Amino acid sequence: MALQDNNLMLLDVNGNPRIIDTTNDTIAIAVDTDFAADVSVGGNLHVTGDIVSGGAMDMIVTDNFLDLNNGNAVADMAGGFTVNIMAASTQDMSGGTGVTFTAQNAGAEAYLNIDGVNPSTLSLAVGDIIEISGLVQEAGNNGLFVVNAIENLGGGYIKIEKANGSRTPFCQTNFEDGTEDAGVLAWDLALSVICVSDGTLNATVGTVPKGTFCTAYNLAATSTNLTYESAQAVSMQESYNVGSSITMIDTVAGGSGDIVIKTDDAGTRADFKLQMTAGNNLLSTSAAGITLGHAAVTGRIALDGAVSTDIVFAGVGARKIQQTSQDITLETVTAGAIAIDAAGDLLMESNGDKFALVGLTAQDDCSVEAQFNVDAIGKTLLLKASNAFAGRNAIVAIDSDGDIGLDAAGEVLIDAADTGVTSMVVQSSGGTATLSGQTHTIVKSITNDLTMTGNVNASLTSTTGNTDIDSTAGQVTSTAATGHRLISTTGGFEIDATAGGFSIDSAADASNVTATGGALTLSTVTSGNVNLTSAAEIVATAVGKVTLASSTADLDIDAQTTLAMNSVSATAITAGTDLTLQTTNGDALLKAFGAGKDATISSDASDVNITGALAVGITATGGAMLLDHNHAASKMTLDTAGADVSAAMELKATAGGITVTADKNLNLTSTTETVTITSTAKTVDVVGVTSSKFEVTGAAAVLTIDSSGVGGEVEIKADYAVGLDSFVEYIDANAGKGSGIKYTAAAGGITAGDVCYVLNNAGASEAGKADNGAATMPVGIAMTTATVGNTGLMHTVCGVPVLTTLAIADVDRGKFVFLGAAGVLTLTAPTASGTTVWRMGTIVDRNAGNAVVLWNPQYVSKRP
Repeated sequence: MALQDNNLMLLDVNGNPRIIDTTNDTIAIAVDTDFAADVSVGGNLHVTGDIVSGGAMDMIVTDNFLDLNNGNAVADMAGGFTVNIMAASTQDMSGGTGVTFTAQNAGAEAYLNIDGVNPSTLSLAVGDIIEISGLVQEAGNNGLFVVNAIENLGGGYIKIEKANGSRTPFCQTNFEDGTEDAGVLAWDLALSVICVSDGTLNATVGTVPKGTFCTAYNLAATSTNLTYESAQAVSMQESYNVGSSITMIDTVAGGSGDIVIKTDDAGTRADFKLQMTAGNNLLSTSAAGITLGHAAVTGRIALDGAVSTDIVFAGVGARKIQQTSQDITLETVTAGAIAIDAAGDLLMESNGDKFALVGLTAQDDCSVEAQFNVDAIGKTLLLKASNAFAGRNAIVAIDSDGDIGLDAAGEVLIDAADTGVTSMVVQSSGGTATLSGQTHTIVKSITNDLTMTGNVNASLTSTTGNTDIDSTAGQVTSTAATGHRLISTTGGFEIDATAGGFSIDSAADASNVTATGGALTLSTVTSGNVNLTSAAEIVATAVGKVTLASSTADLDIDAQTTLAMNSVSATAITAGTDLTLQTTNGDALLKAFGAGKDATISSDASDVNITGALAVGITATGGAMLLDHNHAASKMTLDTAGADVSAAMELKATAGGITVTADKNLNLTSTTETVTITSTAKTVDVVGVTSSKFEVTGAAAVLTIDSSGVGGEVEIKADYAVGLDSFVEYIDANAGKGSGIKYTAAAGGITAGDVCYVLNNAGASEAGKADNGAATMPVGIAMTTATVGNTGLMHTVCGVPVLTTLAIADVDRGKFVFLGAAGVLTLTAPTASGTTVWRMGTIVDRNAGNAVVLWNPQYVSKRP
């Protein structure tokens, strides 16, 4: 068939056929239109909706540029495109009646419902980016969306976000109302976004600058995990992968010159590091300078040329200056000293046969005295030979043809430090070996034992003063096979620890301080405490009684944990006046440890009072707490003297419950105030095995069950009937509150003033809009608005006037009102074929222009 150019038959307003007026006619099609073959558009194609391309081939565009955000003059907007690389999770939406889309309504989010699919069973989560594809009739609902909520009401539905976040400017925020039995829902999208930033897109740090070309990608994209990066942001590793060398252009050739790496000095200094392995720096900078080398790096650092600055070794571990098979000389040529300074020990070691420190003059004949000084300024001068090889004794020998004088303003210390076979010997072959000092003579071993031995006796004697055996930091120990004695022949024997402690110690056996015939007294004379301390126990035992007495002050027994008093018979704590058991930091506990034993506080002749400055707590930690009174002629009273609520008495169970049991009646009575039973977190249950009764006995008393003021409700439930043995007062329905039931809104929601019917949705009762053209039985009128799945209030009580939303005139009083379409009230009965006439009541008043109806739904007839 040839091309038919403007060859369409049209009908005018009178139904007469005519041809197209190419000058004045414009053809508009207001319904869905399908073209089974190609469509060519010779002019401009204006599309106010969405363009959905469902072909298998790529979209071919011959334009040089795509103008995005055309005409935008309101606010900055990002622009670009997205690529769904692959969706890991999908759900077919073509089963049953398909998928239903509901657009935004009164500010509520748009949502979709898939017939037969409960979305709460899918692996969806709030914030997931979902993709809808494959729709034909509702093709405008194809695209990307963000999940706002997943509901399990009314068969289940998925809400979408109604506003875009800073990471998802490409997502749609609304649906077109409609239903279609096709399409696929996908999520866990491996999604890539390529766009130009509007200045708000989230980057790794801050946001991507406005106008910058950027990308984002995530394997399972959500509204929170897409991070945008500028396309020009390239890592140094990526640059190295492209080219691994840099050619610097000399400034003389007009180039850029030097490469400068510096910090901005805006905070903690950033360092430049050249690493062989992670954490092991071959070169690093810091505020202190440049560091070369690392302990973990086995290679050596070569310094070629003159070194004109200090060489400082840093880091952990020892450092070494080493030369192999060659001499190392430290030398000053014409003048200057060589200083070797050690903050710790200075060790000079020779592995050869000789180690010499020599001081010489320029005279060969030594006619001028040459001095060699080894000076320890403010320290101890130590000459030491260590026994470094097994079987060889290392000896420090001081030998002279004349006398040997060791003179020091402080100490002269001769020490043998070897822990093996080397000893220090001060010996005279023929006479007496004397160690003498002008003020003190000290014989001392730094790290090992000091032994004084004589073939007969070894004596420590002072001819005119005292003989002191002193240990500065350790212990003074005397060892002998037959025992030890410290004897004072004529005077007393005194052991004085002036500044430190005094210890009697036995490594294995017990140590005893014994007075054979008299008293043994441990005392301090003018001040100070007598302290008895034991790593284990302190046991005080006497044939008679043990008395702890304080003559002028209090007697304190302080136990860091438990204070236990144990006796074969009874244990008594007696005071001449008052007796106070008190703890300064923790709790005071009276406890019986024996199985089946009790801890009792009693008074033989008077009352027992337990008083607390604040609260008094009686606690059972392992079982029940029993407050019991067995006296036949009296009762047990728990009383508080406080006159206000804050001073009231409290029975409290922190982790469990409280049970109050009585063999007879249990009365809760307040003589002047209200009795209140409150649960702050749960319900209050009053349970009776037989009947339970709430009763007021006053002549004009009123029993009130009230939940007003907090938005609560009063529910009365029974397996059988609920009996009301009196008149029931209803709320004034004319005020717009109504009297009736609470409902759950079905799909489409309920608006205040809608006439409602009750339907069954998968076993759940829901309220929908009654309609005279459908099989719906009206039962009430909605007093509040509720969206799908939410609850509202419905007036259902017959014979009670209710304020409606039907606008009337004063002359309409006394007229009947009828059910119209979609829950609407009307003054006229329906006449269309197949409709049902429902008379809902009579207009009895007019309030603010709306009808007040005496509610009384009646079935009249069904139109044939």
